[in-house]
Amino acid sequence: MASSKKGGSGSGEDSSESHAGTDTSCEQDDHSDDTMDETRKKETQFSMAKIEKHFYDFKEQWYKDRISQVEKKIEEVKKGSAEEYKKPLKQLTEEGEDRLMINGVLKELQIESIYNKYEAEKKSCKEQLEQDKLILFNSIRDDIEDKITEVMNNRSLF
Repeated sequence: MASSKKGGSGSGEDSSESHAGTDTSCEQDDHSDDTMDETRKKETQFSMAKIEKHFYDFKEQWYKDRISQVEKKIEEVKKGSAEEYKKPLKQLTEEGEDRLMINGVLKELQIESIYNKYEAEKKSCKEQLEQDKLILFNSIRDDIEDKITEVMNNRSLF
């Protein structure tokens, strides 16, 4: 490099030396760039490894916390102290009690309806019996009257 700056005479030797010196400095620059690139690459890989480790640790901690929360909720549900369990349970209990009451009233109404049908059928049968008795009584009376009349007629003939 020094000869190309000083010389400048244009001799072939100086010119080839200057190119050789330039090539060496380029190679050194390329080598230092490669070294810097490798260093940056290693630093980046190290940083990425640290970030991944932090992420993994964070994810594991979050998972453990979530498992702990779920287990706590399960225990609360088992004990019956979970708020999100109490309200729906209370609502279901009230709905169940309402249904039981409605079913009780419905049962009573159905029993009353059956009893009323029974009484109506009983009354209808009693009325039918009385009508049949009356018809039979009238029929027997008519038969007896006819026989009496016949006997009277036969008696008068004798």
